[in-house]
Amino acid sequence: MFGWIKAVTLLSILIVAAVTLGALWGPNLTQDRLVYGDSAYEIQSVSDLTAWIGGTAGEIAVADDGDGTITISMPAPVYGELSQSGGSFVTADSITVNTGTVASGTVADTYTVNSTYHQVTEIAGGGGGFDVEYIFTVADNPASLSVVGRYEGTVAHSTVVEAWNYTGGTWDTFTGAGDDMDHSTTDAEFTFTYAALAGAITDYVSGTASKFRIFQAPPGTGTDNLYIDAATIQIQQYAIASPGVYGTITGMSLGENNGITMNASSGTWTIVTSGLYDARCAISFSGTPSTRFLGHFHVDGAIETESGFSRRLGSGGDVGPATIMGLLALSAAEVVTVAIAADVGGVYVAIERLNCSLTMIRGS
Repeated sequence: MFGWIKAVTLLSILIVAAVTLGALWGPNLTQDRLVYGDSAYEIQSVSDLTAWIGGTAGEIAVADDGDGTITISMPAPVYGELSQSGGSFVTADSITVNTGTVASGTVADTYTVNSTYHQVTEIAGGGGGFDVEYIFTVADNPASLSVVGRYEGTVAHSTVVEAWNYTGGTWDTFTGAGDDMDHSTTDAEFTFTYAALAGAITDYVSGTASKFRIFQAPPGTGTDNLYIDAATIQIQQYAIASPGVYGTITGMSLGENNGITMNASSGTWTIVTSGLYDARCAISFSGTPSTRFLGHFHVDGAIETESGFSRRLGSGGDVGPATIMGLLALSAAEVVTVAIAADVGGVYVAIERLNCSLTMIRGS
């Protein structure tokens, strides 16, 4: 009896040892790997731990450490930003003071907003006031005029801003308001659109010359002053010849980006990682009055109809804010652009400000 028990115990030890040895040195196992049971109930090593974790593209990053463990981390965000500010502006070549006295500054002081002024003091009396002309060279039709500064003087005096009509030989008012720059001790930006003038836009350009003036009829007061910090003309950027034909917005500035191939000059995002992207674009623009403008993202030249805006400008071609927003399912190598069109032809658009971004929400 005693001998039989010893035999059974020894057999059990041998069996356990055999199983243990098979688990440690089985032919299907690889060093430093996790194991699993396959469909034939045989123990196998996981060849690549990351292959066992699916659906993580663009969401989490998984690294196989090669020792039976993995490292999980958040991947770098994928995004790209493009912007445009101010469009195409020109500054004055010269300033002619027909009436008034230059107290300080030169034409160069009107190039940027920096609180350094071209200052003109009124002439007192019945032959006074001031008449200050700003002469520009423009390569294309003007869209709008921006004046930054102030008239600091007699409240009852009327100061108007006018453009020279080369066809009619007249000074034409932009607003007809009778007083475009009220007395103030602080600066402001005054914006005037050429489309609001009485004549055709081409009437206000002779070759490449264009000019406007700031005028105050007599009588004047010798202690009143005109302070101009900046004066610029914005040029028409995009001529729309036919209705519904989109033109790509180009000439942008590159912002923050990672994981997307960007081209600011051509205004393009080229997708590197396929996925779902949040697409946003905030835009302010002026253009031909009473015209309805359309803006959309395009992918490989095809319009994305679910992300866009429709905005009709007022009778003065005023600056109109609009937003493009949507979700785009994009594939690697696809090219995204922003484009604008109109419901009629023969109109123009001038971009004031544009801020656009693509941000990947999840990979595919």
